[in-house]
Amino acid sequence: MKTKLTQNNIPDGWQAKKLADLFEFKNGLNKEKKFFGHGTPIINYMDINRGGGLYKDNIFGRVEVNESELARFNVSRGDVFFTRTSETLDEIGFSAVALDNFENTVFSGFVLRARPKVELLLPEYSQYCFRAQSTRKEIIEKSSYTTRALTSGTLLNHVTINLPPLSEQKRIVAVLETWDEAIERLTKKIEIKKEIKKGLTQELLTGKTRLRGFSSAWDSYVFSDIALPRKERLDPKNMTDNKVCIDLEHLEQGSGRLLGGGNVADTLSLKTIYKSGDVLFGKLRAYLRKYWLATSDGLCSTEIWALKANREVVIPEILFQIIQSEKFIATATMSQGTHMPRSSWEIVSGYEVSLPQLMEQKAIANILSTADKEISELEQKLILLKEQKKYLLNNLITGAIRTPETISQYQSVC
Repeated sequence: MKTKLTQNNIPDGWQAKKLADLFEFKNGLNKEKKFFGHGTPIINYMDINRGGGLYKDNIFGRVEVNESELARFNVSRGDVFFTRTSETLDEIGFSAVALDNFENTVFSGFVLRARPKVELLLPEYSQYCFRAQSTRKEIIEKSSYTTRALTSGTLLNHVTINLPPLSEQKRIVAVLETWDEAIERLTKKIEIKKEIKKGLTQELLTGKTRLRGFSSAWDSYVFSDIALPRKERLDPKNMTDNKVCIDLEHLEQGSGRLLGGGNVADTLSLKTIYKSGDVLFGKLRAYLRKYWLATSDGLCSTEIWALKANREVVIPEILFQIIQSEKFIATATMSQGTHMPRSSWEIVSGYEVSLPQLMEQKAIANILSTADKEISELEQKLILLKEQKKYLLNNLITGAIRTPETISQYQSVC
């Protein structure tokens, strides 16, 4: 719906309000470590960092408090909480709102409570309006940075938001909740599909379930019998042309997808040469779920193993499934080093695996690849829904897009 703006670039019927006009701010509870882990529920930094709505059943922190502390740091429905410190300015002032009627609950000293002074803001609307890009930008601009990013009630008091009437707030909430519900349903569906795929992989790659038409015995190997890491290295200084290089940042965690590539000419470090059909696998313990089945030749970081399949005993598609298994990941986790722990080839090479004949491997790979493709398609749909939600959030909160009297047209996303 086209927006009609006033002289101050505010949508018709909306009000520009400073947070000082809407809230009273208060710092949270600080106590010694010995008081935590038991007692009264406490809303912590990470509860706020997740964003959205806060509910009693999702608050797991506990702290021992007296009656005075419980009264001074209490939590009520509609209270908005902001994170007051972070490593970077981009992460300062994240918010969440209490959507339950909390009893006997307090909030942490790393958190600011904004308690409404007037009834101009729906609690459900509060969970969205402070996450819009325009509001986030102003919160960041009005925060400070020394060794860490900091904000306070004094600083947040100067943040201004454009506030729609309560009736339009309800419609905005209804639209955004429609997308949230669709995202939640699809996320759960993906989780179920992944669990099914995990069970299917366990059954098929261990021989517990055999495919019809196959009965040959499986052979036992250690990992170095079926795959070896490539050792060919390339010095960027000796290159005459620009090539794409795969670094850990280009491999999506847990999905097996390639997100892009960098320019090898932009780095001075050695690179590993990989070939089409190799399985790329992150060596660093923090990135063991970064993997990719190469579809072309290329270069990658030396922090990535380029595993060359012994095609006499294993097809690349099955090798790719093996390195994703929980058992293999657990073996690779037994790493070396303390600063940036890396998987040990000495340990990984001895990983035991049983394999069927190549024809049965191909049949298994087809089934598992089909499951992977279905999950990937759902994940791409989820990305699209989240992008749509982000666009709507940023434009509905500013009034750039106005809601109609009915939101039936939005229900199709469900």
